[in-house]
Amino acid sequence: MFELHKPEERKISNGVNKKIYFLSLGCPRNLVDSEIMLGILEKEGFEIVNEPESCRLAIVNSCTFIDDATQETIDTIFNLCRLKETAMLEKVIVSGCFVQRFGRKLMKELPEVDGFLGTNEIPKIDKVVRRVLGGERVFCCFEDKGFIYRNEFPRYLLTPNYTSYLKISEGCRQNCSYCIIPKLRGKYRSRPIEDIVSEAEKLTHQGCREFNIVGQDTTYYGFDLYGKVSLGRLLKELVKIEGIEWIRLLYGYPASFDEDLIDIIACSPKICKYIDIPVQHISQKILRLMNRTTHKEDIINLIKTLRSSIKGLCLRTSLVVGFPGEKEKDFEELLRFIKWAKFERLGIFRYSKEEGTPAASYKGQILKSVKEKRFKEAFMLQRDIAKELNKEFLGRKLKVIIDEVNPIRNNSPKANAWSAAGISNGLKADFSLGRTEFDAPEVDGIVYIYEGRKLKPGSMVEVEIIDTLEYDLVGRVRNQFL
Repeated sequence: MFELHKPEERKISNGVNKKIYFLSLGCPRNLVDSEIMLGILEKEGFEIVNEPESCRLAIVNSCTFIDDATQETIDTIFNLCRLKETAMLEKVIVSGCFVQRFGRKLMKELPEVDGFLGTNEIPKIDKVVRRVLGGERVFCCFEDKGFIYRNEFPRYLLTPNYTSYLKISEGCRQNCSYCIIPKLRGKYRSRPIEDIVSEAEKLTHQGCREFNIVGQDTTYYGFDLYGKVSLGRLLKELVKIEGIEWIRLLYGYPASFDEDLIDIIACSPKICKYIDIPVQHISQKILRLMNRTTHKEDIINLIKTLRSSIKGLCLRTSLVVGFPGEKEKDFEELLRFIKWAKFERLGIFRYSKEEGTPAASYKGQILKSVKEKRFKEAFMLQRDIAKELNKEFLGRKLKVIIDEVNPIRNNSPKANAWSAAGISNGLKADFSLGRTEFDAPEVDGIVYIYEGRKLKPGSMVEVEIIDTLEYDLVGRVRNQFL
């Protein structure tokens, strides 16, 4: 609901009032929310700028999934609010999960902030902006979490036009004991297939050729609408769209894979042979404490099935170390699982005690030093596995999408990785940065490509791999596609 404070007479009339700085924190699902809000604001005549010092209003779409994300949100808010003292910036609005989680008390605890917008109020962003610029202090956050965006909503892409996230659902049906998301996003709700397909067609016409499918639990997609999991059915419609080159699946809960989904991944050349399946742990005791609905044997059997059914599959997962009650034998079991599964991509996280979740009150909380020790041991193990798996690409020819051209000349942060990798002679050559179908944007490895000066971002090329690093590849262009 709206809560108003200290009204002032001030109209939106000059050009400065129309300029907005927007910062999106957190996961790709949050990024889509940001793009929708920005689309609404652009449609209403606002101009999005890259520097907060050049406008009166800044917006932060926040994240609060774990402690580090919450701290990043708080630090970002305070950094922007400090600009009120030295720059043109006068107003700051905070939206998203941080607001949904902590609610009204933020009005008192963050007096520097001029407006708050919850996850369910995205369509009202333009109204909140106008009221804040008009002098009101606004709180807009409903407890009912039923919002889900539709294709008719405008989107202002924060990704390059050739790649986009496609959010197919909102909320979550799982109640993992460590996770706050269901309380912030509500029950699971799917977008209709025809709505998703229409959005994908529109984005494809705008130049998008790579789609990353996201949702809190993508493999459960459609059950609430169609009475059965329907991700395979959705994918069969998406692959019909002319112009789509890659479709990549992220955030697939292991319990909801069905034969239809596995078959379409295996058979369609448009669907990347890449699946992200967060399993979190393998000890049955820890899985039970996490309130995960998949049994240890189910996870192992699923991995066996996927590897045998999908040729050249790249599996990504995430694991948590230091969960309450994790004994040394549970951790050793996790290490054995990592050695056996040989995940091509693996994210390892230290358990974060989150207020409002059941696991926060569990006995047997693990010392920070123990978490850190276990994290480092698991990380080093996976680093060696990744390095060995990467060597298998040596001499192969892979299709690569170009993300950056001449990154050194453009002062790209990623160019420093080339130097850090010890390939000093590469710094004198024109090169590009790209990704294979096995690499999701921002989270996985990259391909350093020699002789890349004639390439363009979004183009696809065939690259012969001539060197391998721990997580990245090095190659030369052998054939250029459109």
